[in-house]
Amino acid sequence: MVYLDTEHKDRLGRLLGITGKMMRRTLSRNLSEKGFDLTAEQAILLWHLSTDEGVTHKMVAECFDHDKVGITRWVDALESQDLVIRVPDRSDRRQKLVYLTEKGKKTCEAILPVFDLTQQQAVKGIDDERLQILKELLKAICDNLGESD
Repeated sequence: MVYLDTEHKDRLGRLLGITGKMMRRTLSRNLSEKGFDLTAEQAILLWHLSTDEGVTHKMVAECFDHDKVGITRWVDALESQDLVIRVPDRSDRRQKLVYLTEKGKKTCEAILPVFDLTQQQAVKGIDDERLQILKELLKAICDNLGESD
């Protein structure tokens, strides 16, 4: 791995950022190798929709901590592949709710092994006990940082 700034290479924020970027890059590569025309972000969005359909662009943007314009591009791309559909919100016609199509639901099922493969690659050589500790530490960091919101 190449670090541009070796003086700060072990800073927690930097390590977390690089790890997230590498996970997304690996997921995108794995999706492509398995024949899916999806970015990591699009695949993750599909997966979130499989458990929480009928969300607005604003809700998705907040979940991903991303701007609404970027989310709109992701949804546009998924809609052009007939994986999602936008439906007007009955209570606020200005809002569109995003739902999976049948093809989107099948795609979610099909990409699950790719998520699993990516996770297996990420944790290779890390025993279950250390992995559990890592997860607990990351959750604690999220909780600590969430307190300041």
